[in-house]
Amino acid sequence: MGTIEEQSKYASINRLGTHAVGIVNGVRTVGYDPTTRKQGDTEEPGTGCAGRWGGHHFILTAKHVVEKAELRDLRFFCNPSSRVEDQPLSNLRERDIVEALPLDDQNAAIHRCKWEDLAVIVTIPKAVPNIEFFDSMNE
Repeated sequence: MGTIEEQSKYASINRLGTHAVGIVNGVRTVGYDPTTRKQGDTEEPGTGCAGRWGGHHFILTAKHVVEKAELRDLRFFCNPSSRVEDQPLSNLRERDIVEALPLDDQNAAIHRCKWEDLAVIVTIPKAVPNIEFFDSMNE
């Protein structure tokens, strides 16, 4: 079971995991990309945090995660159990593997900050399965 400190640490990590979003940018970068400072011809993965401000729902991420992308280029995924589990790859089960999906929101939009490495994707609550939007005004 663990100490109260271990239990509270695990509970905090799991709570944060309910708001975490994986983002895959399908725009391929060939050669060296000065934005990400990486070499490659791959899709760029990143993360975001789902929140809401009043009635507005959003995913906050780094601008470089959505660099050169339009919404149709991005795919999103969340942990289906809303639990962060630390386990060896050999223990993964089929239900643990989640496919990244496009946003299910025709009116979503990406807004990129001009002076910081920040971007926000405005969307609707049901645009990504298994996501929980935290209340940024009250939490």
